[in-house]
Amino acid sequence: MSNFIFMALNLSKLIDQWNDKLDNFVGKYMDSPWVGSIALGALFIFAYWGIKSLSSK
Repeated sequence: MSNFIFMALNLSKLIDQWNDKLDNFVGKYMDSPWVGSIALGALFIFAYWGIKSLSSK
């Protein structure tokens, strides 16, 4: 049980580190309208691909 708690604490620290990195990335690059347009286009392409693959079965 003690090992599980230790692993959960390490996972929590890892998630916090990735959250800080993601916040820094978003604060630095996502303020540009070009990046937002590219991200929206990628989302549309992924959604189109997902719907197409699910409806082909």
